[in-house]
Formats: sequence, structure tokens, C-alpha cells
Amino acid sequence: MIEHQQSNPFPMQLAVMDIDNFKKVNDQYGHWVGDIVLKQVAGMVLKHIGSDDFAARYGGEEFVIILTAKKLEESSEIIGRILKGIAGMPVSEMDGKSITVSIGMHDYRGEDSKSSTFQQADDALYEAKKTGKNKIIIF
Repeated sequence: MIEHQQSNPFPMQLAVMDIDNFKKVNDQYGHWVGDIVLKQVAGMVLKHIGSDDFAARYGGEEFVIILTAKKLEESSEIIGRILKGIAGMPVSEMDGKSITVSIGMHDYRGEDSKSSTFQQADDALYEAKKTGKNKIIIF
């Protein structure tokens, strides 16, 4: 996407999202419930992103989301809807409790490299985790 963006400039944001306290979910309810949570989170992400956007599971409980052709404000609103949607989504296998996510986002600029783009979003995620979780930080 970055290579394409460099030859045909368009707005682009990268968000890195991590499920808060996911180890607790697995430890308390079992890995099968953790798998259900992952699927529900993925479903909420896909519900809110557009057909030109991209989302993928990045690690154990991390996801990446690339939003394209939107201003930062619009992408922030989409990511906010994802955050709120997940927090308001009861998990029946967890006795109706919900989970939360922390999200770091970076607004790509033409001079950014692939690694610096990811590092900025990841640093923002770390800041969201460190300052209370269940929030979005933009760097």
C-alpha cells in the first residue's frame, strides 16, 4: 500500500489494535473462548471498515487496520466506532461481560517509511496501554 501510495498519493492511516487483558480471558475462560473473542473482534472491525480498507490479525491478540482515501478525522471516527462497538459487545461465553481494546494510529505522510509508519502506530498503541487502555492514541 505504501509503495502504491508513493506513486499515487492518497490519505492513509495505520492503526494497530490490541485486545486488553486477553491473557486473562484465556486463563479464566479457556482458549476456546479466546478464539470466540478474536472472531467477534474481527467481525466488529470488518463491520466498520470500507471495501478499500484492509484489516488483518497481526499477532496473538493484535490486529492491524489500514484505512485509505480518508482524512484523519474520518478515520478517527471509524476507529472510534470500532473501539466503542467492541466495548459494548457482550460475550455470552464470558457470562455477558465485554472486552476492550487499545488502539494506536498513525497518519501516513509521504516521507514515512514502512517501518516508521508501523513504529509510530505501535508507539501510540503502547501509550494507549500505558495510560489506561480502552482508548485511541494518534501519533
